[in-house]
Amino acid sequence: FFFFFFFQAEDGIRDAQESRGLGDVYKRQVSTQSTGVQERKSMGQCCAGAKDSDAPRSSSIADPLYADGSTLRLLYRNVAAYSCHGFSGGREKQNQDRGALVLNFAGNPEQVMLLVCDGHGPNGADASEGVISTFLDSTAQNQVLAKCRESGKDALMEELGKLIREAEESVFISRRKGRSSGTTFTAVIVCGEDLAFTANVGDSRSCIAVEDPDGGFDAVDLTVDHVAAGNAQERERIEKAGGRISKFGGSHRVMSPTGECALAPTRSVGDIEFGQTVVIADPEVTEVKLTAAHKYIVTASDGLWEFLDRQTVMNQVVNCENVSGAAMDLVKYSQSEWFKTCGGYCDDISLVVCELPFKNWMDMRDTLPNDLAEQGDKKIQTVRRSENQEVIRCHTLTGLQN
Repeated sequence: FFFFFFFQAEDGIRDAQESRGLGDVYKRQVSTQSTGVQERKSMGQCCAGAKDSDAPRSSSIADPLYADGSTLRLLYRNVAAYSCHGFSGGREKQNQDRGALVLNFAGNPEQVMLLVCDGHGPNGADASEGVISTFLDSTAQNQVLAKCRESGKDALMEELGKLIREAEESVFISRRKGRSSGTTFTAVIVCGEDLAFTANVGDSRSCIAVEDPDGGFDAVDLTVDHVAAGNAQERERIEKAGGRISKFGGSHRVMSPTGECALAPTRSVGDIEFGQTVVIADPEVTEVKLTAAHKYIVTASDGLWEFLDRQTVMNQVVNCENVSGAAMDLVKYSQSEWFKTCGGYCDDISLVVCELPFKNWMDMRDTLPNDLAEQGDKKIQTVRRSENQEVIRCHTLTGLQN
């Protein structure tokens, strides 16, 4: 018995090709003679793209587009946080990504968090916005997270899992804002100069640049994608939990109990109809020992990773004159690859980047007298360092970044 899947694109009906990437997950009505299944998958999974094209060119942007007086503007050489909507049929679509750089995470000036949530489904923007805002509201005074180093991996896994599930309960069950939708959750918590923790749900991704003895850089993944297509352990977990996985469009999907929806990721915050013991919101938490060789961290939605591998991304970051310039170039290049490969479709793209050790650039804010700094012929108001958690949302980009 075979199902034949076709999805309605703006430029006509296109057969679903075999999955190459791990892609964003969004909900799209599937047009077929035999079923009415709704599939949450990536356009990138239906557009065979290559990663062997030329790497983005290095540039140094004069204007990082951040607002005058913002922390991002002040620190644009050392950090970046951008989010750009995607396109469908060549027209702008709603951005379902959310991201943030969090300074003084949980009220600890020795901690910084990078966080990206990639929503999917008909209410994907509500899903990602609800989860990231609810989660960050709960972390500001959290005593376990305020002392990540002392708490340790096991306690962090328990506490982060609790807060993520509470966000899921609030957004998807109590308020039902993200009904029939869900979001990824990918975070890196950096603790001082020698320790970091990652927490991952779904298929957004974090990686780190490590300098080798010869002065080159290697890119190393910090997280593992939770997807039915490429993670055998996750497929086994789904089946043991009583879930069902089927192969559609050349790629494995998790099926809802009714068989009406198919989902690419095996873990998600939300997607309640798949069963909370099947598609779980439990984060996979890892501990990372940092050294002087660790130079940059990138956390991004899969709109970035679909056509750019980790080494290409990190090469751009380490070779650019400033981090925000590198991040902007990566957005531009990723958009061009989406359009070149998928016609009028491009996924949402969000990334948060920071240079290590963060103490070097955090201290910059303390050197500015009277909260004023000169920027060309302007005086700008700067944000002074405090003990309070400071949430810096991704700067929103619109249109094609040419």
